[in-house]
Amino acid sequence: MKSKGSALLTLYLVISIVLDLAAAGFCILSLVVFYLDHDYEYIEMIWAVLIIPVFAFLVNLMTLIKGRETKRTNGQRFGLAVILKAFFFNLGFGIIYITPLFIDENKAAFFFFMVLAVIFGISSLGMYKLGASSKRSVAYPTYDKKRFSGFDGKANLRGAIGELCYINGANPRSVDQMRSLPGYDRIGQYAALPIVYMLKWLIDHDYMTEKFYRRSGINNPEDAKYANPMELFQKQEYVIGIKDIKSEILGFLDSYYVIQDLYRFNCTYAYYIRDYYEQVVSKQSNIVFCREYSSQAQEDMNRKIDEAYLDYIHEYGEEVDTERKLSWRTEGVELALYTVGHVHEDYIDNCMNMLESLDDRDRENLKKEDNIDIIIYEPKDDRCAVVLRAEEDSEDYSGVCVTVFDGVVTAVCGIEDYTSPWTMKNMYKADALKSNVEEIAYVPIVPQGLGGGLEPSNMIYLPAYAIGYKNYVDNLLCAYHRMIKGLEVIYKPIYGDKAKIPEFIYVEAKADGREVFEERIDVVWN
Repeated sequence: MKSKGSALLTLYLVISIVLDLAAAGFCILSLVVFYLDHDYEYIEMIWAVLIIPVFAFLVNLMTLIKGRETKRTNGQRFGLAVILKAFFFNLGFGIIYITPLFIDENKAAFFFFMVLAVIFGISSLGMYKLGASSKRSVAYPTYDKKRFSGFDGKANLRGAIGELCYINGANPRSVDQMRSLPGYDRIGQYAALPIVYMLKWLIDHDYMTEKFYRRSGINNPEDAKYANPMELFQKQEYVIGIKDIKSEILGFLDSYYVIQDLYRFNCTYAYYIRDYYEQVVSKQSNIVFCREYSSQAQEDMNRKIDEAYLDYIHEYGEEVDTERKLSWRTEGVELALYTVGHVHEDYIDNCMNMLESLDDRDRENLKKEDNIDIIIYEPKDDRCAVVLRAEEDSEDYSGVCVTVFDGVVTAVCGIEDYTSPWTMKNMYKADALKSNVEEIAYVPIVPQGLGGGLEPSNMIYLPAYAIGYKNYVDNLLCAYHRMIKGLEVIYKPIYGDKAKIPEFIYVEAKADGREVFEERIDVVWN
């Protein structure tokens, strides 16, 4: 839906164009009258005045047309139009009118208009460059919440010591007894272990600054990728500040690494500590700290962090206008291309080929639309996914967004309600729409990790395509069950009339008597 600012800007430009044409027409009519009367005294002045509405008309028209094409911000479009018109006014009035008539009598007036013209000319060039610089191939989200302040391995010492005592079955009554425990000499490494996996990912992706490498005694950042991350963290005395990390990744760390509210979570937003519990803790006797750093665990964590980072880009990344048009041959329309994240040319071609293969029923929602944008997000795998956005400047109808994933339409919504097609739920919905509903399995309702068994009362028939998303929800809840003491999880299958397979499964979790999680696992898709 067009914003109020966009509608007012369009109205301003249209009114300006009409007034410019009227002013130019009046000047031309005046020129004709004076020429026919052989009265040449005011001819130069009229030419000087005429150039102003002519250039203003061209500026307004290009701002309106080009602005619709590129969808610059309203401020950029309005500011550039006003400054350009001021530039042409001062330049035209100064050169064409002031120069021939008054240069000998009042040089100050001429230089006054020329100085203004130069100022407005430089300003318009700067604003144009500002608009151009925003059209990067990737637009990174900005860091603004400032919750993330760095890594501090020492903050985990109490938890690591408590776990070490538990493992050794000890209850030390003095500092000396505690220090005599097997493994205490490595307590700093144990406390730092959950951080090291995140640090290794940052190093491998070149997100650390020269300050970090200098303190680590490393001259070439590439060498750090082959070093032991625990040893690098030790050289930092288990403390890393935000100045050791490049600013472009701080927003992601703020969103992903910092626990915003452990007692309120969902399937959409990932947290590092949850992924650590799921990928590392759950695979070895629920040990959080007192374990060895593992390259296999690092690979598992890298995969989860990569997914979380891509979700972050999809959620907060800027839609970059490529100023390109793609031809949708079967519909005979041109699509304005927008991208989010890194999108390669081959992938764009594959997405267009996917659209060509859509059947008539899936294209029905777009057949009556004229101006259609195609938004392509950085992919998580080799499947194709796009959002088609058709905007209408109408009070009654704002437009429609259609999400297409792997050749099927998975969502149709309003212009302001669309999300990335790469959400976990949307991907499983695409699998559901393409799968055979007759392929069913007999699975537990409550997973074993949450105390469920294989008794008939805890078993349920589910289509094969629905099991994947249920497993995803199960693993998430199992991870939080280890993190939150006393977490109570309830699964409620909802059936239709005489149905063997539920229409959906409602899942909720409570902690300390309040609801902290809810999710609907759709089984039957309409």
